[in-house]
Amino acid sequence: MVSLYLRRLLTHYRRPVYGLIFLFRYASDTNEQEVSCPDNVWFANQTHEFACATVSLLNVVNNIPDADLGDHLQSFKDFTKPLTPAQRGDQIGCFEYVKQTHNSFARKMDMLNVDLGMQNAYDDRSKSKNKPAANKAKSKKGKVTTEEDFVDDENAFHFVAYVPIADEVWKLDGLDRQPSRVGKFKGDDWLPTVVPRIAERMESLSSGGIEFALISLVKDPMTVNQEDLAQNIRCLQEVQSRLSAVKPSWRDFSTDSDEAECARRDSVVCGPHEGYGVGDGAITESAIPSALAEQLKADCPEKLMALRQDLVTSQSGLRRMIKSEQSQAEFDQRRAMERRYDYGQTIATWLEMLAEEEGAVKDLLEETR
Repeated sequence: MVSLYLRRLLTHYRRPVYGLIFLFRYASDTNEQEVSCPDNVWFANQTHEFACATVSLLNVVNNIPDADLGDHLQSFKDFTKPLTPAQRGDQIGCFEYVKQTHNSFARKMDMLNVDLGMQNAYDDRSKSKNKPAANKAKSKKGKVTTEEDFVDDENAFHFVAYVPIADEVWKLDGLDRQPSRVGKFKGDDWLPTVVPRIAERMESLSSGGIEFALISLVKDPMTVNQEDLAQNIRCLQEVQSRLSAVKPSWRDFSTDSDEAECARRDSVVCGPHEGYGVGDGAITESAIPSALAEQLKADCPEKLMALRQDLVTSQSGLRRMIKSEQSQAEFDQRRAMERRYDYGQTIATWLEMLAEEEGAVKDLLEETR
């Protein structure tokens, strides 16, 4: 049942899928790990607490071929390439760019809770040192993260990455000493290789309720739509150029709608494209599909007009999708800002102002009873 659900779910994922991150309530998993980390696999151990999500993300993005990681991440990848998984994990804790990004989503209360946990761990260790050797209990708090730290924690969740590398699928779990080879695959679709493994894991965890999630890392849909728009504009230009050669008066028969914002110009672009993140360079560099190149050889104006109308209609849809993605990105950015904002000081100030008003707090408490 779970396997069927996963297959249906994954068929709707945008392609390409660069990696999957499986989030679940932690339970130890017996799997065969490699003796050492292969040279073509970038894998880091989780050597710092509260970092399994960050480690799993890095274990995915650093294994994407030809990925544009930016200056910070690319320098980090190049620097850590000759290191062992444990050394890479240590370097993640020293990587200021990732640390700042990771902590930027933490509220002040989250940081205070971490500080309190570290203080409690220190107190526990101090107390254990004063106990007789026979009665000393081995404290798990304050240690480098290991599997044992998750076993008895009923609230502990963990992130594990599944990544295609060359023609193999790898499981990259920061709590494992080495990566695990899941299996081989042919072609571009690696998901069928990993679905049975994840489905089996879900089945074993579902007895206590649904407490897992599956996250896919895909190409930014905004980028995909912008590339498609650039190609569409280039194709439309070629079709209209061909139309002008076959039937110079073709514009007199055009029925462009206002919705498509088509401009009657020789350069033929359906409306301005700068606001959609598509530059002239991207349009010029876009390749003409071979199927369209064959259709452009036609001398029939009617067929060329029909082809042009299809491109105009497609372009209108692409523009709507880009606008939708832009709106969603702005919404997500606002949500992230709200998530990062600490309302504690605002609430404290409000309570102080209420306390200054004689009887105001008492009246509010009585109203809520």
